[in-house]
Amino acid sequence: MVCKECDQGGPVGAWEGARLMTDLMDLTAAWNEMIHPALTGVHRFLTEEEVRLMTKPMEALERALDQESLNWLLTQHPQIAEAIEGAVRSGATPQDIKRAVIRHTQRVELALRCEQAARWLVGE
Repeated sequence: MVCKECDQGGPVGAWEGARLMTDLMDLTAAWNEMIHPALTGVHRFLTEEEVRLMTKPMEALERALDQESLNWLLTQHPQIAEAIEGAVRSGATPQDIKRAVIRHTQRVELALRCEQAARWLVGE
């Protein structure tokens, strides 16, 4: 996350976790309580509404990319796509699937595609 006044970034985990949090008020409160790395004066952090406006367009883009990955797998590797669908039905998370693909193939790009496809299936 970045302070709007000085463009200084905060801890990476805080921003990555933003997508996973369902309550943006908690996100804003948590960020405002963190110690800013360049605390030299008064900083204006993002408001709840600014966070909401920033994340909403990205959610649509991320969902479209996840769907594209599933479509690609269905076309290029239908057996892998079917296996992912079965794993998701059995309770596997997208992260579980990514780890399994990396462990089995050491193909990071394929693992990321599989994770995205699984994320699309979980969100349907």
